[in-house]
Amino acid sequence: MKLVPVIALALLIFVCEFSPSPVASPPQSPLARATPAPTPNIDPNAYLKPWNTGEKITVRARKGEDLGILINAADKQLTGSGKKGIIKIEGGGSIRTQVTFNHDAQFDSSTYSCDIQGITDQGCFLIADNTRIEGTWRPPQALLDYFKHGKGWDYNDPYLKTVQSLTAEELAGTGTTILEPTFVAAPPPVPHITVFQALGDTCCAHTDKAQGIAVRGFHIKGRQKVYDGGVRSTILLGNCYNCTAQENYLEDTASIGITAGGSALEFRKQLPNGSVITLKDNHARKVLFYRNVTSGVAAANIASVNGEEIYIGENYARRPGHKDEVLPDGRPSTFGGGVCHVDFESNSSADYTGGIVWNNLSDYEGAAKAGNAMCLQDPYGGVNHKPITAVNNIAIGGRGVYSMDRYMSNGFFLNGLTGCRVSNNYVFRTGQNAIQAYAIKQCVIEDNDFESTGGGGNATVWLKDSVNNTFRRNHYRARPGLNINTQSGFLEICGSNNTYQNNLTLGKDVPSVRREPCRQ
Repeated sequence: MKLVPVIALALLIFVCEFSPSPVASPPQSPLARATPAPTPNIDPNAYLKPWNTGEKITVRARKGEDLGILINAADKQLTGSGKKGIIKIEGGGSIRTQVTFNHDAQFDSSTYSCDIQGITDQGCFLIADNTRIEGTWRPPQALLDYFKHGKGWDYNDPYLKTVQSLTAEELAGTGTTILEPTFVAAPPPVPHITVFQALGDTCCAHTDKAQGIAVRGFHIKGRQKVYDGGVRSTILLGNCYNCTAQENYLEDTASIGITAGGSALEFRKQLPNGSVITLKDNHARKVLFYRNVTSGVAAANIASVNGEEIYIGENYARRPGHKDEVLPDGRPSTFGGGVCHVDFESNSSADYTGGIVWNNLSDYEGAAKAGNAMCLQDPYGGVNHKPITAVNNIAIGGRGVYSMDRYMSNGFFLNGLTGCRVSNNYVFRTGQNAIQAYAIKQCVIEDNDFESTGGGGNATVWLKDSVNNTFRRNHYRARPGLNINTQSGFLEICGSNNTYQNNLTLGKDVPSVRREPCRQ
């Protein structure tokens, strides 16, 4: 499933310093912050189906045994019992045969290795409908404390600083670890990426459907050395209804992180009896991505492609982009460029969009290449497209006071949205814009806090071909002592009927909108 290529508009532009004389940061009086925007009242536990009540079978591999074969045998035994049960997997081991879970599964805190050969386009583990798969990894307490008490817009906030000081080892803890596949088919080189995949997504060019799947509590550690261009996902739920990925930690994985959605296009599926049915309009719906940690993920960390009622909340991304982006000898690797933490997309006019992105922490310090924290895109017109809302998110483009590096191109990259709302977010330190928008209409951008953004000829907010939008009560400020070039204000190109109300620059309501005509 290939992500829409329009993302290249923002990601392929290199971040650089244009001005020979950085703008000094004048003293500022503290301003009252806007009241946090309302967030969805969602119970994460409601997305975790109750555990099956049937028989429990424990699986443990001896040295050299293929754990995949043993798990499939246990699954078959439970199916034969006539009641949904639970497979308890213990002791770690090598998965050399693809596993299909038709029953719930509980992994202990051991390490498991995906060592299947010959597969590139399906998961190491396939998950049937109404199935819960759970490991023991949980986010560190420091992260939970941050999401409860932290003020990400204050770089001296103790909760934020504690999270930023966490090491990879502290994030990993002692929970269930699954090692990413390493198989590569050749030629040309095609890597195996996916660890968990909805069984329904394995058919029919991602047009089929799934439901009731939960993946929780896994530390998935990267090993793959070949990049697929941002096509496959580590956790792939497909066109899933009422599904969730919660409290997972993806570390240095080799492509997209966690994805919901597939395609809503029409597909004719042949059944085993020879008859043919038509798949159409399938899409992800009521999906929750909650408190996942992604670190060094090579492509979009969390993605929705063809989904509505998608809820993405309280996820933490650190140093986006794969650590092998540049090899030790300085040569570029196969891994790609800038990365989005959250990526909403549609790939056709038949696709669905709609959802809420809230309370996420995107920290780009040390990122492999500059990227955009939030990529919210709907470039195709269609009847199935609903608004996307982003509220109370924190996007940090670097930490060092004196460093000239800016690891984040834009806080928000908006493309083709109608009726969107971007409210009460904080963006710090960008190479380009706090918000870069193409062809948005009827959106409300309000109460956002932009600190030391823009620069080198880039306004803090840049929009093109955009109409009937409202920008109000947004505030640009500059961090004292940060001697980099920045630029406040709005640049509107080929726009019309956009309104600007009570937007502040360094605490003052001054004219800050520059308009340019349409360009040929």
